[in-house]
Amino acid sequence: MAGPPPHRPSSSGSSPTTKPEPHITFWVIYDHPLDYPNGYVLRPQFIMLGNKEPVRSKLAWYAQTPDELRKMIPPGATLFADPNPYILEVWME
Repeated sequence: MAGPPPHRPSSSGSSPTTKPEPHITFWVIYDHPLDYPNGYVLRPQFIMLGNKEPVRSKLAWYAQTPDELRKMIPPGATLFADPNPYILEVWME
């Protein structure tokens, strides 16, 4: 007899033991931000189904040039503009 189907987390995050999967990921390259004034920083932000605000990740990658960080962005991501002076690029996946 087959067991129950594997648990799939819902976008509402209703299960206390699972985390919902991101619906959209934004890869943000910062240009000499205040917390890293000597270079560039790549930080992911996530949009979850049912949420309007991005969830900021604690992950960050640092580099001396933006080209080093662009190599880390997944293929197929789309480049967007952002008016923030510390944000060099925003990529959506």
